[in-house]
Amino acid sequence: MKKIVTIIFTTNLILFGCVEKEQGANGDGSKVKLLSTYVYEDETGHIETKTFAYDKQNRLTKINHHRMEETNTFFYNNSGDLIKFTEEPRFGAATTHTFIKNGNIIHGTVEFGKDIETYTIELNNDGLIVKYTHANFWIANKYENGNLLECTFFEPNNTIFQKDTYTYDGMKSPLYHCQTPKWFLGLLLLEGYFFPVSLKNNPIQEISVEGIVTYKSDIVYTYDDDGYPITAFVKTTALGRTETANISFTYITK
Repeated sequence: MKKIVTIIFTTNLILFGCVEKEQGANGDGSKVKLLSTYVYEDETGHIETKTFAYDKQNRLTKINHHRMEETNTFFYNNSGDLIKFTEEPRFGAATTHTFIKNGNIIHGTVEFGKDIETYTIELNNDGLIVKYTHANFWIANKYENGNLLECTFFEPNNTIFQKDTYTYDGMKSPLYHCQTPKWFLGLLLLEGYFFPVSLKNNPIQEISVEGIVTYKSDIVYTYDDDGYPITAFVKTTALGRTETANISFTYITK
């Protein structure tokens, strides 16, 4: 998230959604599963591993990126709002994100060394991002049943330069019970933190992107006995080439 402008042109996935349930349970007192480890391996053998930690309210507190040797930390106020997020690499300067929420509007600031960027987010009544505005571009999203259907990127003069569309299956997402504010989980996905995970209750089956880079990704999952994805096989076609990747998910039960 250090340079969202450049990420927009290369992102694999942008999703904004998460089911909110009573903390620590399904709402009926039964146990829940939280994503603890995410391992992505492409066909060249390149492996990315991320591990996740949560508080008692099932909100993310840390994400550790093992290959990049970077730690992300989440800070919440007493009302449960996310007010700060840090990216701390083992070497080099840290990046700090701060947020001020006023109703359905969030003002974000990113500080990296002497560089400062600002943006504004507009939420719908379900807490999902419907508009993201940066000095150099803006994004509009459309949803159905909490799942993102379309994500359209505009230049400041309102010219469309990219449009993403998504389809879903009917199973649970690895982040089904995550209680971190869903608008921020959407921002994390700008960097492909959870590719190709949906944050609602339906994992993505297909992603189609049209724009400066045009591609299509098809995803096939396997599930555990509780209906949570444990593996995903991703096939992406772009510029006449097809590439594949495998993803595995493990969970903690609370």
